[in-house]
Amino acid sequence: MPAVSPVTQLFFGRFPDYDIALIVLSNRSSFDGASLARTIIHHMLELPSPQRQPLPLMPDTFRTMAGTYRSVFGKVQVRAEDHTLLYLSGEATHVLVPMSATSFYWFEDEDIEVHFENQNEQGVYERIRVIWPFFWLTAERVAS
Repeated sequence: MPAVSPVTQLFFGRFPDYDIALIVLSNRSSFDGASLARTIIHHMLELPSPQRQPLPLMPDTFRTMAGTYRSVFGKVQVRAEDHTLLYLSGEATHVLVPMSATSFYWFEDEDIEVHFENQNEQGVYERIRVIWPFFWLTAERVAS
């Protein structure tokens, strides 16, 4: 299963309100230019880190979100385990921390959010939207 992530060798961003343009280039295939750009912009603009408040959710809620989702970048799995919701992509596993009934952030990186959308008649969510700084994707549930 290919990893779904915004890893890119090239990043170009304009921040016209601050009169800043940032270009990051690399010839290394595994280099994450967007992550480096985020670090640089956070320092340049003195941006605060997000202040998230975890929201307790009933574990039954997680079953409506668990499943396999497909985007143009490949598949990801969302799994409910031990009262926790996990986001699995390639070799990486991320614990999802609830911010609301349908929105979560990655435990190890509060800038990355996962939103569950399009709840069907059975109460199962049909789509996720994953938002990284400077990048987002949507993935549709794969029929079991």
